[in-house]
Amino acid sequence: MSKQQKAKETQGYQAKPVMPFCINCQHFTSKVEQVKSAWSVGTYTRESEVRCGIGGFAIKKQGTCNSFTAKIDQ
Repeated sequence: MSKQQKAKETQGYQAKPVMPFCINCQHFTSKVEQVKSAWSVGTYTRESEVRCGIGGFAIKKQGTCNSFTAKIDQ
């Protein structure tokens, strides 16, 4: 193991950390819908009902709480 690798391991370095924001939590829920644009031919995506799955209250995507659990990508 190189000196750099050993130093990274000692410090707990993460190249791509999962930040403890609500958007990265497995309890994050929202409703996403395609909406027809009134001013052009296409559609756009609108996200609403951004909520915590545990308490059911409205949240900010970059909020956080003590119940944060990282999403497991599949």
